[in-house]
Amino acid sequence: MNMLKKIVSTVSLLIVVIGLSACGGSKVSDEEAEAYKQEASVIIMDVMAHNYEDILTNLNDEMKEDLTEETLKEIEPILKKSGDFKKIGKQTVLFKNDNYTTVSEVTYSKEKRIFSISFNEQEEISSLVVK
Repeated sequence: MNMLKKIVSTVSLLIVVIGLSACGGSKVSDEEAEAYKQEASVIIMDVMAHNYEDILTNLNDEMKEDLTEETLKEIEPILKKSGDFKKIGKQTVLFKNDNYTTVSEVTYSKEKRIFSISFNEQEEISSLVVK
């Protein structure tokens, strides 16, 4: 049942991200966008360095219930398959439903991955998706 909950949660988050992209979300200032891009970059680097405690301490209450260190460890084989980290490329920031969502293209030696990270207005992580 726990695995089903994770799958449903992930699919729901993907739908939200696709919806944000399709609707465009609200414009954010350059200053806000830069701040959230930097914060997303830190989280991406924490994921790759397995600094899960840093991520877990910055989750909103809902995510604290759903995201654990074990769940974060499930990302490891995906990133390993992607090859060596090269760079964080294009990043986009949208604001919708009281959340700032960053979509970051991350290049590895074998594949590119998309990290979608949302923050609530208290700058807590409200979603984290790697595809």
